[in-house]
Amino acid sequence: MSESHKDIFARTISVLALLTAIAAIVVPYIQQQSQFRALHTEQLKIRINSFVSEPLLVTSYDHGEDGGVVQTPWKISISNNGNRKSSVVMVSAHNVKTNGNFTFAGVTGDILSMDHTPVELPINLGPGESQSYYLSVGFKVPKEVYHLLGEVGKDSRIPLNIVTNELSKIGIDLYGFPLRFSPVAGGGVKLEADSRYPPPIIEVVVKTGLGNYFAGRASRSGFFDGEGIDGVIIN
Repeated sequence: MSESHKDIFARTISVLALLTAIAAIVVPYIQQQSQFRALHTEQLKIRINSFVSEPLLVTSYDHGEDGGVVQTPWKISISNNGNRKSSVVMVSAHNVKTNGNFTFAGVTGDILSMDHTPVELPINLGPGESQSYYLSVGFKVPKEVYHLLGEVGKDSRIPLNIVTNELSKIGIDLYGFPLRFSPVAGGGVKLEADSRYPPPIIEVVVKTGLGNYFAGRASRSGFFDGEGIDGVIIN
């Protein structure tokens, strides 16, 4: 082997040795940082069940010709899928998609536990922990709906079966869209929300003490039976 070839070979071995030494330092560092992020990154999952049988609240937010605000309870579940403790310091809701004459009021009401006691923020969640709550989501409904339900009880909670009975009298759903009437076997008529007028999509957002945001989306029909299910049969 010539001297020049020996020199090239020696340099190559030196470079490979240097790269191996660098890799021995960098690879563990990258792995350590990855593990650190996994242990310290917040991972919350928000699930929303809008079909609950809790009563609807007619608020005192009367906007005259523009209607008024009612609040419907939605069940939200917050799960901590991370490896660190998380603290929820804010819960809010807003509309993602609006149809027709529907307007989201931007009013987020009380947060209640499953036994209906008020919940104070922050909500603390340990690793792997999940908690569920009722969140009152506010909607600005048409004046016909607001006044009709307001006659039943303003600033009071109205059971869903009564809400359904009142809405069926004027043939529109909670958002002011016309109901669809369908005959059923054995007599009677089924009233349900018209699929041509899809309900609004609402996004519930939570903010943690570290300043991170997590969200979940859902929609709810504007006409439901006493169990919160879309549609009702009138004999």
